[in-house]
Amino acid sequence: MPSASIIRARAREALKDNFLNVLLIIILVSLAIGVSSFLSLIVAGPLMVGLQFYLLNVVRRNDPRFEDLFHGFQNGFATSVIAYLLKILYVFLFTLLLIIPGIIKAYQYALVEFVIADDPSLTASEALEKSNEMMRGNKLRLFFLQLSFIGWYILCIITFGIALIYVIPYYYTAVVAFYQDLKSESTPTITTNDYE
Repeated sequence: MPSASIIRARAREALKDNFLNVLLIIILVSLAIGVSSFLSLIVAGPLMVGLQFYLLNVVRRNDPRFEDLFHGFQNGFATSVIAYLLKILYVFLFTLLLIIPGIIKAYQYALVEFVIADDPSLTASEALEKSNEMMRGNKLRLFFLQLSFIGWYILCIITFGIALIYVIPYYYTAVVAFYQDLKSESTPTITTNDYE
């Protein structure tokens, strides 16, 4: 697995041609989720799946389009809603035990929306389990990637939030690059010996 600096470099490279679009999509998703608490429970899952699908297309250079944002509504709507609700419920219940188990559970399920964006045919429990499998042994790596943005967060404070215009798309894209690297590692490679 590449280091946090390599993943951030990939994120910067992916953002070169799509920075403004990524920023606008993230703002739209954030606004849509924040409209009302009940509505957000229904639309947050599909919107997050759509956001991750869009960002995956940015990182994979697959011609990202605004319509990608609705991928979660068109493909696996029920799965994305149920998975989102289960993710929140599990993190909440484990947080009631103690803060640390809740944090661990949040990291276990950090990739649920990516998993659904890549394979909407999965059930919610399968998506949660796949995220858990992918994050086994990688929770600290994601934590250190997030921690590597601390200088950027300090810059956001110094600039009274103006730097967030750059940092938010950069951070989101770096997490997508992290997922993409994990997925590449978990995909088996076929060798000529497999056919013998």
